[in-house]
Amino acid sequence: MVGVPRSKGCLACVRRRIKCDERRPGCDRCEKKGSSCPGYTRDLKINFYTNPRAVGSYKAGIESTPDQHPHVFAGGSSIDGAVAPSLASVAIAEQYREAFCGFVEANFLGLFYGYSTRVGTNWFDVVHNYRDTAGKALDLCLRSLGALHIGRSLGDDRLGLASREMYGQALNHLARTLRNPALATADNTLGAAILLGVYELTSSTGQESWMLHSRGISNLYQIRGPQAHADGLGRTLLLSFRGFLVYEALTRGEKCFLEGEEWRSIIPDMINEERRRGKFSRLGELIEYSFHEIARCPGFLASARALIASADTTDCEREDLMTSVSHCQGVLLEHYSELIAGLNASRWPTTIQTREFFGPIPFQVREALAEFSLQGITSAIQILQQLLVKLRSNDPRRIEMFDPNNQQKEARWENLDYPPGLNLTSGRRHLQLPRATECETPYTWPDQLSMSMGMPIDTL
Repeated sequence: MVGVPRSKGCLACVRRRIKCDERRPGCDRCEKKGSSCPGYTRDLKINFYTNPRAVGSYKAGIESTPDQHPHVFAGGSSIDGAVAPSLASVAIAEQYREAFCGFVEANFLGLFYGYSTRVGTNWFDVVHNYRDTAGKALDLCLRSLGALHIGRSLGDDRLGLASREMYGQALNHLARTLRNPALATADNTLGAAILLGVYELTSSTGQESWMLHSRGISNLYQIRGPQAHADGLGRTLLLSFRGFLVYEALTRGEKCFLEGEEWRSIIPDMINEERRRGKFSRLGELIEYSFHEIARCPGFLASARALIASADTTDCEREDLMTSVSHCQGVLLEHYSELIAGLNASRWPTTIQTREFFGPIPFQVREALAEFSLQGITSAIQILQQLLVKLRSNDPRRIEMFDPNNQQKEARWENLDYPPGLNLTSGRRHLQLPRATECETPYTWPDQLSMSMGMPIDTL
């Protein structure tokens, strides 16, 4: 605490215990007395004390004592932390939020800058502008990923542990939020769920961990409905995780809900909004429509497996599926050709064709976004082609698949020449995900997977 005299008068009047007129720079009483006024500056006496309730817990998004996180006060104790712990807590919390921007650039460089200049609200806007008290889970997620990024940059395992603790608190806050009908479908709630999934994706905790979050995220998307993701932060939330939803559907052998026509119907609205704001990109438009076709691939795989495994499959059912697969493949081939043509026409950075094709997408990520998008489209086309080959086949070996005594009935799927990493020899797919450290490019595997729209590609 700081002790100061109650009087605001000059030092001479305070010592004499008389009323001072407080005239500046010198008081009138001292002048009339014929002496020099000593002024109003006082020596401050500071007494330090320990308040167990104030300093017993250090809150930078987590409940812990300063001893548990000595990295917070590097080089010794902070006077702010001793006198007013909340000041240090707020400062550190802000540092973690800002570090989240570094996390995004380190882990999702291509994806983020591929859309951040075209959407109304991106993740950096969330960090700087969203302070909704109802979004405690989202705030903790931002700080958790920021702390994780700082810890990795500095090689400080203690920050990694602090990040994990904040992750746990964010999970608890999210669970409470989801029990509140008024908050369960809010942007902040979905944003927190997505960041928890991203935490698991990038912290090497295993494939099953992020897929558990992915299930909940899928449910939130569907409850909110397509229109909630047509613009603003809602669109950013959809773009941030949709590739992983397709990937998850492939691994589980299930269709992806994003294949629904109602989700495709919001694409024109998104494109028109970009045009209205002068942010249109032909590359972005092609990616949007290509993604919808790619989102149908997991459903085609599941349907083909069910038809081939069933002894009651009719020719009509097989023909209907083949027609749908062929149409999807044809659309993707058209988009592939347009992408190639657009890239060839925009080889020179200053041409009108380049500006029209790429739009506001930054020069630094254009090539990567186009390249990985093409690879994703190529993978999808290959998968669909192999499905058509198997569905059209009248090979007598097909009958063997229906023999309950045939232990090799799944072997036909081993002949499918799918992209590397995708194994279709069982009902549940098994994709081995590389760690980010294995990537030789600035684009981590989650970033690559996002840009390839959830399709396994050679670089994965």
